[in-house]
Amino acid sequence: MRRLLWLAGVACLLVLAACSGVADLPALPREVLSLSLGPSRTPTPVPTTTPTATPTPTLTPTATPTPTATLRPAEATLRVDPPSVGQGKTLVVSVRSDRAIKARGALGGMALSFYPADNAAWAVVGIPLDAPAGEMPLQVEVTDAQGRTQTLTASVQIVANAGSVITLNIPPDKRELLEPEVTGPELAQLRAVWNEQTPLWRGSAFRSPLANVAPASAGFGQYRIFDGGALRDFHTGIDYAVPSGTPIQAPAAGRVVVAEPMKVRGNNIWIDHGWGVYSGYFHLSSLAVEPGQLVKPGQTLGTVGTTGRSTGPHLHWEMRVNGVAVDPLEWTRRAIGPVGREAGP
Repeated sequence: MRRLLWLAGVACLLVLAACSGVADLPALPREVLSLSLGPSRTPTPVPTTTPTATPTPTLTPTATPTPTATLRPAEATLRVDPPSVGQGKTLVVSVRSDRAIKARGALGGMALSFYPADNAAWAVVGIPLDAPAGEMPLQVEVTDAQGRTQTLTASVQIVANAGSVITLNIPPDKRELLEPEVTGPELAQLRAVWNEQTPLWRGSAFRSPLANVAPASAGFGQYRIFDGGALRDFHTGIDYAVPSGTPIQAPAAGRVVVAEPMKVRGNNIWIDHGWGVYSGYFHLSSLAVEPGQLVKPGQTLGTVGTTGRSTGPHLHWEMRVNGVAVDPLEWTRRAIGPVGREAGP
């Protein structure tokens, strides 16, 4: 600070000298002439720092899941054939779709058994002779390969059977065949057979079991009264009064499951046509086939007779669908099931 004041004073003297014309002034010290404010310093170089580049974080790409194609539900349509069906007749319930499906359902209180056939499922249903007349609800649940289900509904009109009432008299030596102790066990034995369902049949019209068509001597569905009321029941088949020894032919392909004598039905044969469809032939005089044998349409099964609970030579022809007796003649008039896929032996 004192140095600065001194320098300021020197500067003032110089100014005054110039103004007063003083020419000669004493020489000034070197440090004054240099007007140095202080010692000369070499500036310390500031180190240059090269910034280290901060790495930009690399984002790991998140895999975008490939969207799963959402398949639309199966396009299923329900068909009932015929939409109006009589007691003792056969109903076909089918479901068609644009893909493979499974189905289950019920008609009224009867569970239906569905079977697959080329992106479809179908069930053949026997309407009992004593089914109540009127509308019966039908409900079918359809499931595709992805497990998605949909429910289809319809109504089936059940028409009353106009069967006649007939009275029959049984010879004294055969009246024991009316007793429940005899009829019950035999029927139970056959019901166990009818409950078996095998994938043999694929649907076709049946032919007559007789080479020469004869008029029926007793129609299907008649209400019969035996010996003044000792037994009352429906006639579950069709009778043909033809001579003993007349050949009986298989009306469709199938497998023989019964070929034996029984007390009520006499010598009788039952053929399993598949999917719960059976045909039976009673009161035969002879048997030409045996259980387990595969038969073709037109193949001889046996011959007409009068064995069992019979009053004369005749053939009793019966059809059962899941154990329910149905009109055999209906099976000769239309193909029932997925036509064109009949399975031969």
